[in-house]
Amino acid sequence: MKHISLLFCFLITHIAAHCMESSFTKASSFAKATKDTSEDRLNYNAIEKSLIDDCKIELKKRLAKYKANDVFMPQDMDNILGVINFITNGSENSIDYIHCTKDDEQNGFFQYILEKLDLHNLQWFIAKGNIKHHTEKEFSNFVAFCTEKLSPTIEQEKRNIAYTMLKSIIEHYKTNNGFQACKEYYLQVMIMLQLQHRALATKFFIEEELLTPFLPLYELCHLYQITIDEHDNTGNTLAHIIVGQYDADELHKLMKKNYISKDAKNKNGKTVYDVAFEKFRDFTQD
Repeated sequence: MKHISLLFCFLITHIAAHCMESSFTKASSFAKATKDTSEDRLNYNAIEKSLIDDCKIELKKRLAKYKANDVFMPQDMDNILGVINFITNGSENSIDYIHCTKDDEQNGFFQYILEKLDLHNLQWFIAKGNIKHHTEKEFSNFVAFCTEKLSPTIEQEKRNIAYTMLKSIIEHYKTNNGFQACKEYYLQVMIMLQLQHRALATKFFIEEELLTPFLPLYELCHLYQITIDEHDNTGNTLAHIIVGQYDADELHKLMKKNYISKDAKNKNGKTVYDVAFEKFRDFTQD
């Protein structure tokens, strides 16, 4: 009986030891598996960061090529976006990498699209929400684009493309809070352009729908009353020019809109009324 008891105790001790060893082995295996998973996760994060960094570098190269007069089509941009979607596993923010790509001068695709009068790519970028990412510099560059590309010195075909681009952008800028800081300068530029074209009788017309969303009507009227072409030695307002061209119908439209100032004088010190009476006297003398 004594031997049986000893044998039983030995078996119990052996089984317990085996169980402890088994538990330790399982715990060690779990710890190793957890460690491997953690390392794999770290490796995955490092790989993902490396891919994103490479993607950003490649996008800057693409931007440089586009700047250097390489022709990009919307399909090319779709292909680039497809690669980014693959790298980011279809993230909703994949397109942001394209929108936020800048060169050393802090210019992105948008600025070079304006410079190239690239209507097709502009439409692609607008459809992808590019305008939501515009900085103060991009707003300012847009106003400079209007000044340059809508000038009477630009050939008509290019000017027409620029005007179509202007309308596409303003459709989104009119609800964009960031553009508010530039709106007054933009309006002055637009009115000055109207003066320049009117003076040269180019028949280029800027629709008021591109102006009215940015100012109350009375403020817009005031701008029309006082704005002169800074590059013109006459200092004429729009009303001065129209009176000088004997355009009674257009003058009547300005009067109805309250775009004529009684006090605004050109560089000869003459109001619109002074010029009108001079023209009338010249006409009656003839």
